[in-house]
Amino acid sequence: MRNSAAASQLRTTGGLRRVLVATPVSDATRRSLAGLPAVSVRPELAADPDALPAALAAERPDTVIVGANRVDAEAMAAWTAAHDGGRLVIVRRGTSLAGIDLDTAARHGIEVVSTPGVDAPYVARFIADALLTGPPSMVGLVGAGAVNGRVAAAAVARGHHVFVYSPSLAVDADPRPARQAWMAAHRIDGTAGITVAQSAHAVFAVAELLSVAVPLTAATRGSVDVDEIRAFGGSRLVSVSEPEIFTTDAVIAAHARADLTVVIDSAPTAIGALRRRLPGSRCPRRPPGTAPGTAR
Repeated sequence: MRNSAAASQLRTTGGLRRVLVATPVSDATRRSLAGLPAVSVRPELAADPDALPAALAAERPDTVIVGANRVDAEAMAAWTAAHDGGRLVIVRRGTSLAGIDLDTAARHGIEVVSTPGVDAPYVARFIADALLTGPPSMVGLVGAGAVNGRVAAAAVARGHHVFVYSPSLAVDADPRPARQAWMAAHRIDGTAGITVAQSAHAVFAVAELLSVAVPLTAATRGSVDVDEIRAFGGSRLVSVSEPEIFTTDAVIAAHARADLTVVIDSAPTAIGALRRRLPGSRCPRRPPGTAPGTAR
């Protein structure tokens, strides 16, 4: 979270409302928050969701800022039991709300908001650095949001051709107007080599390098199956989506391919669950220099 983003979120809480930051922040952000009243920074909670209920009961925040943390019914009940009136606001740093029990939040009158685009530049840079390491190739993108839009711009700037799928781009029989509007929104030259696919499977079948950046929804859960992994003849796949978009068969098939490097960046708890889906839990340990929430 950049300083300006953090300050903006905290200003919305007003006055002396108690704020719990339960997600990692930069050293600069931590220093800026240190001077704010009633703010507690607990980044370790991101990796230990079982500790969140006790933290909410002890800290009794009015606002809690989370990343990919799991915020379940137990956590919300702990806050409700400990907090004497008032209303909790859960601010999700990022877009996906998959880790938050929205039904329970609604029953408790807890407000849940997200911050789309806050991390997009940094996530896109992570993908570009992990993916665009070789000579010009066919780069496949599944998802065309703020993250992959930036990945597309980086790819064409380095001479790659881009093959992208998103329902928003493939909705019409003629995808050219949507393609041009999308390219303009991400400041990509209209003459750049970008093609819109009609399905995610088509991207897997053509791409040599692949970025997956879609939110976890009912439609995307399990949307990457073993057929997509078998169709993918490329050498590197980077995903910043929740691992649940991959079926267990897809995870096993990808893990079995010695010619394929898969980088999945997600919350540590999600990565742990992903490892347990592999035969004998043989997912390799995190290599040195890799972010804690990254599996390869």
